[in-house]
Amino acid sequence: MRMTLLTRMMALALATLAASLAPADDAVLFEARFGAGLEAGLARGSGVPSASAYAEVNAGAGRYGQGLDLTGRGAFVAWPAVGNIDLDQGTLRLWFRPAAWSASKNFFARLFATVYDVEKRGTTETRQGALMLCKTEKSRLLEYHNFESWKNYKFATDISSWQNDQWVHIVITWEKGGQRRLFLDGELAGEDAYFRGSDQPVELIFGSPYYGHDCHGMLDEIRILNRAWTAAEVRADWSTGPAPEPVPAALAAGDYAPLPLPEVTFDRQLYTGDTILSAHFVAELVVVDGVPDEPFWAELPQVPPFLTREGEVPKAASQVRIAYDQKNIYFGCDFEEPETDKMRVDLDQHDQPIYNNDCLELVIDTADSPESTFHLVANLNGGIYDARNGDKRFLNARNAVAKGKRHDGRWTLEFAIPFADLGCHPPVPGEVWGIRVCRERCPVREVSSYPACLVWPLGARSYLAKLEFRGSVGTEGGLQVTLAADDFRPGVNRAVLTIANPGADAVAALVTAAAVTTAGQRAPAWRETVELAPGKTTTVAAVIPADAETIQIALQATVGGEIVWRAGIKPGFQAPPVAPAELLRSLRLVDGDLLAWEAANPAVAEALRRNVERLRGVLQGFQERQDAALAAGSVLERADCDGVAAEINGFKQWLDVRRLLIWEVSPWENGSAGDLPQADRPAELHFRQGGNEWEFRALAIAGVLPGGGMDWRLAVADLYGEDGRRVNRANLVVYQAPFVRNNARQLVTDPLIENDADAFTVLPGQSRRFWLALHSRDMTPGRYTTTITVKPLDHQAVPRELWPVIPVTVEILPFALPATHEWPMDTFIWHGGMTPCQSEIPTLEFLHRHHINWVSTDRHRYDVGKPANGTLRHRAPVGSSTAPGTAYFDPANITANDDFLRLAVARRMNVLFAWNICRNSEWVKLMSEHMISLGFTYDQFIFSGMGDEFRASALPKYLPFHEQAHAVAPQVRWMCTVITTPPPEGCTEEQLDEVMRYIKTPILFNSHLWPREHERAQQKTAWLKRHPELHPWIYRCSMSAQTCPLLSYYRLGPLNARLCGVRGLAYWAMSSITGKRVERNGKMVTVTPDGFFDQADPEAQLFDGLTYWHPRKNIIPTKRLMALVEGLEDVAMIHLLEQKTPGHDLIKDENLMELHETESQTALDAWREQMLNALIQ
Repeated sequence: MRMTLLTRMMALALATLAASLAPADDAVLFEARFGAGLEAGLARGSGVPSASAYAEVNAGAGRYGQGLDLTGRGAFVAWPAVGNIDLDQGTLRLWFRPAAWSASKNFFARLFATVYDVEKRGTTETRQGALMLCKTEKSRLLEYHNFESWKNYKFATDISSWQNDQWVHIVITWEKGGQRRLFLDGELAGEDAYFRGSDQPVELIFGSPYYGHDCHGMLDEIRILNRAWTAAEVRADWSTGPAPEPVPAALAAGDYAPLPLPEVTFDRQLYTGDTILSAHFVAELVVVDGVPDEPFWAELPQVPPFLTREGEVPKAASQVRIAYDQKNIYFGCDFEEPETDKMRVDLDQHDQPIYNNDCLELVIDTADSPESTFHLVANLNGGIYDARNGDKRFLNARNAVAKGKRHDGRWTLEFAIPFADLGCHPPVPGEVWGIRVCRERCPVREVSSYPACLVWPLGARSYLAKLEFRGSVGTEGGLQVTLAADDFRPGVNRAVLTIANPGADAVAALVTAAAVTTAGQRAPAWRETVELAPGKTTTVAAVIPADAETIQIALQATVGGEIVWRAGIKPGFQAPPVAPAELLRSLRLVDGDLLAWEAANPAVAEALRRNVERLRGVLQGFQERQDAALAAGSVLERADCDGVAAEINGFKQWLDVRRLLIWEVSPWENGSAGDLPQADRPAELHFRQGGNEWEFRALAIAGVLPGGGMDWRLAVADLYGEDGRRVNRANLVVYQAPFVRNNARQLVTDPLIENDADAFTVLPGQSRRFWLALHSRDMTPGRYTTTITVKPLDHQAVPRELWPVIPVTVEILPFALPATHEWPMDTFIWHGGMTPCQSEIPTLEFLHRHHINWVSTDRHRYDVGKPANGTLRHRAPVGSSTAPGTAYFDPANITANDDFLRLAVARRMNVLFAWNICRNSEWVKLMSEHMISLGFTYDQFIFSGMGDEFRASALPKYLPFHEQAHAVAPQVRWMCTVITTPPPEGCTEEQLDEVMRYIKTPILFNSHLWPREHERAQQKTAWLKRHPELHPWIYRCSMSAQTCPLLSYYRLGPLNARLCGVRGLAYWAMSSITGKRVERNGKMVTVTPDGFFDQADPEAQLFDGLTYWHPRKNIIPTKRLMALVEGLEDVAMIHLLEQKTPGHDLIKDENLMELHETESQTALDAWREQMLNALIQ
């Protein structure tokens, strides 16, 4: 056996791994329960699949929780064998559920096998000692293979009693020098001598990649041990059933813990004012007329004297008083101004820079947060500027009113700001805001404020004082009320009010008390009418019920319907971040999330439910104690209230970090909507690549407890180099990879959807896949960093500090892949003739960005023409005549697609005219001359000739035309697709020699040249050597492109072409959509299906290709197309290394051949990393 560089490297790695994995007695070597995807939860070797295709992990489809779905054609998953199995002795246990096992249908089904050659994963292994478990083709027998010789390798047991969708417990055991046994549902079903071979397997495979060997069922609870179970142990395992699946580490980080709320402290860095300002309630109507001369203004305390930035007394004094009512907060201002004639008052429109005028400037913080901080400015003209958190876009105080008036030596201003415009409820006495009151004087450029603002800007959230809202100021002849109550707690509270009537008339006052919640003020819970004669005083005991949702108790007295007094009582306990009753209501949404988890993963559901039920018990117990206190006329203890607040706070923080789970996955795996991360580690993305290279990463995002469903978006920031260089975020493309059914009805994450907002919805227990494609074009070498922030669309739904931020690092190496027009391998993808593309320009641009240097153009655009909608083509006009055997064309169509052709010249893209060509030599002459006139060379465009996949019978039809075309346009380059089946259908080599007089780019099927050692491949290679003037391309023409394997068919396609010694590679097809003839409005028409993901559309005949068709963008890319792009970059790197270091081990033919044959993503990734290192050394 040859030992190439790659073989030696892998053998050494496997030997080292095996030596380190000497298992302990009775150890579980391998266990896959599929609770978090395909990766095994326990593995002495590697738990990461070495290969898989169409294997789905489906939520709720397993024996317990999630299960492995191998019902699709070609579905399999393989794990490395080293460390995960001991062939001296052992046990394999699994649960299996047949699917569509029809008694009348003959089929072979493979459940399990050991693999010794990855090239033969789908075959029946005949190596000595090989194990396999399968159903026979023409009977209902389950066979246990252990190959020794063709005469002695299997025994079978009848399984005709098996029913579809019923689980079967299967165990096989083996012992060197002893027996091998098969157990079904705990009972021995057969046994025979075990033969231990000398070779070691490289993989353990479940299912099969080969059609006809499919598993046709579901698997779950796969376990491999290092000893053979006894019959009693097998029976015990079957009767016990599977244990609950372990909770993935990312969800097993612990239960919530009570978290006491921090005491409110006085932040001396933010609140620098020593005096607490007061805003008093006014009962009378406030008229904003620019002059604060109503009597109540004189009774209000002034804001302390303003100071300049230097802490000095300003040259002109300022008097500002603050009042409020049920709708607005008011500022009454009287400003000294010795130079009123020099005041700057030239702005009056909303949100103009009013702060550049003489003005009052306010900074108000209503809820102790940057998001609740407002900057408001008003001038003498009544012009208003407003902003929230420093941004004028986020506040629109359109209902605010400012009016001013100029006087001799001073000016006055009244400014009314509605609470609704600030997004808050009317405050009650005792409530506290933050505030800074500022004034700007333009005549002398003087800025002053209270508190003093020592640094710019004036609108910043800094240097604040506290503003406390207080009760009413006295009114002429009104009541005087004194409140004796410190605070309140949940239950029945009591307050004493002393009410005096100092006036000359009797007064009848209605006194009320009402609870205030975050939703606003409730109806009064206590009321009493007090009648007082002149000069009399009385005492009233208010009995006020309150609950944990109450944040204030508002008291007021009204006389004749007018409010004459107002006051408030503060809570005497720590208010929780969410009111208990509100949280109980929101837990109903969480209950819905738990139901979804119950179906998807019961173990996760149980772990989450434990916390939810614990909190529900706390809340219900508190509610019962609160109800009892209300009934008994008492209040709860503060410690009880604070303890519940701590429980709520701890649960809220536990819940907030369990909205989402985010983890990195392989961009090439299909995954499953039920996937969960195995490890609890934050997602970080690292890119390492050369210039002009695409590199791909992928993320999975799952909803945990989103409250039914939640909308998010991925926000990519610009990239910045270590030297400050900025790269536009457009270089990092975000694709969503939804789960769709392909044309084999397999659930895959294949289409890559660009969403302009990168928005998505998460649901509990389901994951979404995202592709991140970094294109390093125009990026200079160096290191870059950026972030991807997962933002809720409702940005207030989750605290900003809890938005997940994914760090991204990028290393661009000091070499670059060639420009597309210089790519070392020609690549071409046919378009589907029925695909309704109105414009071919988007396709050209897409291919150019992805290294594909040939673009297909529909030749009908240039002869008979196509309708404006791009569908199908026009027919030749009735009565049009041409010479016999000569096709019709309209000369006007020669220039019909010039916008596309001119862009191809600008992008230096090559153009292939397909399908076939207008068989008219005059058209060939005119079209080729037009191409040259546009700037193409004869090497930059090709006409398709000889018909599609021609046979010998086509030669009399096409050769005369090519002779005519060659006579009028001898320099035109032609291609054709060659079928070389033996005569009489196929062509002889002599006939092909005749064709090649005109055709210089033959497209050969891959099977013509591969495998290279086959006789046909050697004959065809020898024929090509006799024609060095040809430019042959390999053709991969699967009519089911969606089901071809990513590695062998797409990623390794360019390497395969290089190993075949050809210059180019062609694929069928970009996208192909064929509809049926259907009736529309009484007419029979050919319908064009929507071309997206409904592969079972009854009006469609064919959906196929490397992309999906989109009516506006033309292209929805796929993972298979991106795998081809990766393969093209492999070939480009080989080309660069050949130039840099000829004969380098990494690019020797035998090592590239081994890399090709291995078909391992892990091996390709390792080789790619070594190539990068070799290119920069």
